[in-house]
Amino acid sequence: MHLGGKIIIVTGAANGMGRELTKQLVVENATVIAVDINQAELEKTVELCQGKPGKVIPFNVDIAHEHSVNSFIEEAIATTGHIDVLINNAGIIQPFKKVAESDLATLRKVFDVNLFGSLHLILATLPHLILRPKAQIVNVSSMGALVPVPGQVIYGASKAAVKLMTEGLMSELSNTNISVTQIIPGAVATDIMRNSGLENAETNDTDQAENSEFQPLPVETAASLIIKGIVAEQPRVLIGKDVKFLDMFSRISPLRAARFINNKMQSLLK
Repeated sequence: MHLGGKIIIVTGAANGMGRELTKQLVVENATVIAVDINQAELEKTVELCQGKPGKVIPFNVDIAHEHSVNSFIEEAIATTGHIDVLINNAGIIQPFKKVAESDLATLRKVFDVNLFGSLHLILATLPHLILRPKAQIVNVSSMGALVPVPGQVIYGASKAAVKLMTEGLMSELSNTNISVTQIIPGAVATDIMRNSGLENAETNDTDQAENSEFQPLPVETAASLIIKGIVAEQPRVLIGKDVKFLDMFSRISPLRAARFINNKMQSLLK
């Protein structure tokens, strides 16, 4: 899909991957409907995109609330006339704790944002996407959907649900004008801990991999690879050597892959 002139929703656009996707998409002359709950950071994203060929239209929305999403989509359609692409990028992680030590309300929020937030956007945009000559749904999962990560079990479960939902949408929409792309990133140098509202926000998600042979990808590189996958309408895009390794390992020996990750994570759970 050629992105120039397209109207594209990007969730989680106030920082990290969402911000970088927005910046790169406007360079491609796309109009980005930038969505986030963080109004101040969303305004910074808009500022960073000024002077580029495309444009950014910001919307302050909590995607975990169905009514808010439905109202936002109605307003977005009234503003732009249509939507061509939905990129469900927004996501949060949980505190690094075992399930038995976790607070249910906190864990429920992870599902509310990661799974139901994406689902709210899909249900609200599908009636509009189906009217376009060509449209696309892009869902961002995680390598945590491939193997269980101790301390991030519920996050992984939410992203595994996104993964299976995306694969199901591929089947259900296979004979329509809507293509579906699943993005599975490995470690990327973003501030997902801070953006998830965790108390140890000074530590970002690069720290857990700093002693690993697999270093986090720069967010600019990850976003560029995601956009290439979207343009090519690839059904499945693996971002990073780490996730490619785990994808293969988990297929060959799921139990050994789980033990491998468990050993890597023990220091964070002490």
